[in-house]
Amino acid sequence: MSSISIFCVLATSVHCAVFGFGAEELPAKPAAKLTLEKAALARSDKIKGKFELAAPAAANGTLVLTWTDCFGRTVAKSEQAVNAGAAEASFEISAAPALGLANTLTAELTLGEAKTSAAAEFVVTPDYEPWDDYQVIMYYAYKPEQQAHLRDIGITAGMNQSRSNFEPSSRSTKVWWGAGYRYYCEQILSSVYAEYHRYHGKEPKNIELVKAKELYKQDRTKKDAFIRKPCFHDPATRKKIEDDLAQVVSIGQKFAPLFYSLADEAGVADLPTAWDFCYDPRTLAAMREWLKGQYGTLEALNTEWETKFEKWDDVTPLTTDETMKRGGDNLSPWADHRTFMEITFAEAVKWGSDAVLKADPKAYVGLVGCQMPSAFGGYDYWRLAQAMSCIEPYNIGNNREIWRSFSPRSPAVTTSFGFSNQEVWRLWYQLLHGDRGIIIYDEKNTYLDEKGEPTELGKKVSGPYHELTGGICKLLANCERVNDPIAIHYSQASIHAHWIFQARPEGEKWLERGSASERLKSEFLRLRESFTKLIEDQQLQYTFVSYAQLEQGELKKNPPKILFLPQSIAMSKAECDALRAYVEAGGVLVADSRCALMDEHCKRLEKGQLDDLFGITRKDQEWKPGTAEWLKNAAPFAEKKPEIKSSVPESGIALDAASGAAADFADEVGTPVLIHRQVGKGKTLYLNIDFTDYHRWRLKTPQEKNALALFEKLTVETGVTPAFIVRRPDQSEVPGIELFPFTNGEMKLVALHRNPQLRINELGPPEYRSNEAFEKEEELEVDLRAPYAVYDVRAGKLLAEKEQKLKLKLDPFVPTILALFKAPAKAVSLDVPAKAKRGEALACKIALDAPAPADVHAYRFEVTGPDGKPLPLYAKNLKAPKGACATTLYLALSDPAGKYTVTVRDIATGLSAQKMVEAE
Repeated sequence: MSSISIFCVLATSVHCAVFGFGAEELPAKPAAKLTLEKAALARSDKIKGKFELAAPAAANGTLVLTWTDCFGRTVAKSEQAVNAGAAEASFEISAAPALGLANTLTAELTLGEAKTSAAAEFVVTPDYEPWDDYQVIMYYAYKPEQQAHLRDIGITAGMNQSRSNFEPSSRSTKVWWGAGYRYYCEQILSSVYAEYHRYHGKEPKNIELVKAKELYKQDRTKKDAFIRKPCFHDPATRKKIEDDLAQVVSIGQKFAPLFYSLADEAGVADLPTAWDFCYDPRTLAAMREWLKGQYGTLEALNTEWETKFEKWDDVTPLTTDETMKRGGDNLSPWADHRTFMEITFAEAVKWGSDAVLKADPKAYVGLVGCQMPSAFGGYDYWRLAQAMSCIEPYNIGNNREIWRSFSPRSPAVTTSFGFSNQEVWRLWYQLLHGDRGIIIYDEKNTYLDEKGEPTELGKKVSGPYHELTGGICKLLANCERVNDPIAIHYSQASIHAHWIFQARPEGEKWLERGSASERLKSEFLRLRESFTKLIEDQQLQYTFVSYAQLEQGELKKNPPKILFLPQSIAMSKAECDALRAYVEAGGVLVADSRCALMDEHCKRLEKGQLDDLFGITRKDQEWKPGTAEWLKNAAPFAEKKPEIKSSVPESGIALDAASGAAADFADEVGTPVLIHRQVGKGKTLYLNIDFTDYHRWRLKTPQEKNALALFEKLTVETGVTPAFIVRRPDQSEVPGIELFPFTNGEMKLVALHRNPQLRINELGPPEYRSNEAFEKEEELEVDLRAPYAVYDVRAGKLLAEKEQKLKLKLDPFVPTILALFKAPAKAVSLDVPAKAKRGEALACKIALDAPAPADVHAYRFEVTGPDGKPLPLYAKNLKAPKGACATTLYLALSDPAGKYTVTVRDIATGLSAQKMVEAE
């Protein structure tokens, strides 16, 4: 054949071929065809196929197979004889050397002077790995010619959006996998999970909720505006979820998506915006069945709700308007609806998770753009943690810490915008709190110029991104985070109640509250934030414990030494029983105010369910925090040097004299404060203090001193002290330092990081909108409580061979991370053959010579070419049990011959080893 043109057909079947034609021939009669048994393979597979001729070979010839990949490398090459008369030739090649997703196999048959070619594209699916390393994900794709250069600044993966774009041949898909990037699947079912917060053409994202509000304003006695579309209890909705996800996974599974996101910024309505979805008859029918399980009988429900329904089919929850007009503090006909919709939303999310996992059991499934814990929207994080396996939460209302507590092994990522010192701080903050990556929202492609060169922004982010992906996450992810024996109660029912308390003064204007209002106006959110900072500012860590965990006996299995109840106003009897047993067994239970005044359905009770446990009585249940005043010593109520300045919110509290309770302080009129009582082996403390503003006070030293001193007294007396002691050189306390202890076998690891306030612009008065107090370098002395060999992990150097106390400087924005060993490690050994052939397996063995290695070490593996330049495609992070592991390097045939340098570095100690390899 004197003239050959080549084209490639990539079908959705396993047959992929390139046909060759002479200028005079018709496409219907290809000279040759290359057929692969599978178009998607694992690295453990063999690339098997056949080269078929249109007519038997007229003479003996040679078939050359050449494998190239999306990085432009020639991965492998082989040749085999083809005898005269043969019409086809079978072949088999190991897929083990694969490095990229997109690959091409070209076959060229030479028969004398004639050549016949064919080619086939195939995908080599990456091995599924645990989310124990860092991903830098670019949300928006760049131009195809720029894509490869994203790696230069540290980008590791991408995003593919909308179910219609998941076909492998679509531009939005191939722009990622065709350049060797994995991606996550985004907004698969926004029309189901985020219908009220997604674009409908050029309309605002919340247009469907706007329409519903307008409908409701026309007649606020009707519930038509509260019928969600689609209704989660419509069988067709579940079928759509299951069918659509089965289709998406069947198409995309071969690319091993990082995770499947069901929707972005999902919610029952628009994010956590207050809206009384759903009054669809199918939802109400399902809710009635749930209510039967809650109450047993219609009589019991009527008693709780204070209603007079004559039959179950009449039972209908109250809307927010109806609840406001009803007055009083029996919120149960409204709060039960909130709970049921949270159950409904979590179940719908689980349908999506189950549908994905049915098709791809190794996949991760979740939601991105997740909102604060709230009374609306479906954001009950305990339920969501049971329904999905990954998340991207906006760090609002401590949802990141709550997710960490409820689903500690599930990966989380965060959204990132641009570059600043504060943003670098935030990325490290999120990593130390358990994150495994970022999603960069770069709508205008500002990180690279038209030539693919890094812009100034791209240059700035490159350093932090490469450090975060350079092994530090692999090390941290394989350590165990050490939480101090402190727990904070997570009460979804209390979130419901507090919403009504705060919105009720606005009356019908609650309708104007949007998702931002929920965030900015929530005093309960601010209180929870203050409790976490009161603990972190003592250089302690904590976990949240949910209402369900209390009911399920978690306190018996894993009792903390101290458990805080921040205005946990709505609690079930089962929760209260668990708390009583916890205290009797030796736990310390601390409530600030408003404790257990309602049941789990948010119905106000005659007295607090735990009042007797705390040793208090009440003349009323009013809660009126006032101006902070100096408190007096309580016994006797005589003037002494004041020790605490605080606001006492419950003036109706009194000591139950028969209980043995006592108070340390009292206000001007004798209201007891800091009430303590011995119960069994344990103790209770009722503070009667409002701590809502601590998260502000800490920004203006010494405003926080009294509250922090009080909490330090509580924890120290309970026997909870930091794993390490961090002070200034003069031994004074240093504000705003967060301590992160980890364990890993014989190694301990501790990170120190400045702890300013998240979302600083939302903290109210202007004087509290600055983290300036924490944005400066600090000289510190760290008492490790025992002598250790100490390594600076980020610097990769030994600081001390055996020391208990260290002096160091802490940067305002990036952490200091120390690895602690019983004795210094000696060396890293690297065993690599001195000579190798390109295209063949190069076995590398790594070991750490250390008296007491960690259970799991992490290594950075890097290769430098003969020209002295690094080869980033071959770089990787390795998990090494007890410091030992092996890996295989496949140099490409297209890589130049010469001397290569293989380097490994132990992330914890910085010890490294190098070997030269002569590649032929």
